[in-house]
Amino acid sequence: MKHTIITISRQYGSGGRDIGHLISKHLDIPCYDRSIIDKTAIITCASTWDCSGCSAVRR
Repeated sequence: MKHTIITISRQYGSGGRDIGHLISKHLDIPCYDRSIIDKTAIITCASTWDCSGCSAVRR
């Protein structure tokens, strides 16, 4: 089974979310955005910060 992963780094207002959804539709692969992090945080009772895999230090 072949797995395809495409990661899009984006900034606020860049349209990256729309581009990601268009690419996933065109390639017929699922698109996971911030909503999967939010759902994981709810299920595990963790913060979205913990679920996003951020390693930066909060200031």
